[in-house]
Amino acid sequence: MQVDNALVRLLTSPSPRYYKTFMQKLTNRASGGFTIIELLVVIGVMTILLGVIIGAISGSRNAVNTTQVLSELRQSQMLFVDYLRVYDDLFPTVDADFDDNGDVVQLIRMDFEDGTFLAIHYFDQAAHWPAVLATKGYMAEELLTHASAGTEDRPFFAQRSTYWYGHAFITAPEYWMRSDGQTVYNWRPSRGSQVRYPGRKALLFDMAAMQGVGAGKRDTAAAVFMDGHAVSVRKEELTEPGVNSMYFGGTQFPMLTTADGVYGRDV
Repeated sequence: MQVDNALVRLLTSPSPRYYKTFMQKLTNRASGGFTIIELLVVIGVMTILLGVIIGAISGSRNAVNTTQVLSELRQSQMLFVDYLRVYDDLFPTVDADFDDNGDVVQLIRMDFEDGTFLAIHYFDQAAHWPAVLATKGYMAEELLTHASAGTEDRPFFAQRSTYWYGHAFITAPEYWMRSDGQTVYNWRPSRGSQVRYPGRKALLFDMAAMQGVGAGKRDTAAAVFMDGHAVSVRKEELTEPGVNSMYFGGTQFPMLTTADGVYGRDV
């Protein structure tokens, strides 16, 4: 069984010469025909090599995608820094309106220059922050990479962004610190100066990765923090989300509903 012995050396030695010898032996015997075992061996080796190649390609694509996501998150963080500078250190927020009885209306409306508008729940600003910035005078080109493609009836910046904005920034810290603080009167933006842990409080994060959709279950999620650094965070390293809110269907995710709001930390 000279072929089988060559196979053993092929699988146990890093030297490529054994692979050459193995294939030469098979070639020399080709005129007499291959046995079923020899064919299965060849198919098995090629399958292993193909699996290694596909795995390497997949890993390279994931690395490129992660690099792109982190870059976009850093660009987004710069927009927020500029906004804080212009708007008296307040985070981007469309204020809730009051009805004729003085009660807060949970839906907010954003009107755009092209005549279209968007009506969403107050907390949906977490996914629609590009629209919030658009209503504040930021140009569409600045928001181009941060939102999904638009439709004929709605501009692209009015779509949900892939990167979500933490609810802590559009509410007072008291909203997350105790249950009696969960009142609509705490629906107001926090200030950048109130963030106690800039290096540990996420500003924006990849919500699709947190939910495990698209590419399936993922162990990490990309995020950019208040101090400007962006990184893929392992989900097991994230702190537990804050108190459940009665106003947005009980949705709780780390980095989205941070315990203690801007006073808290996500990692």
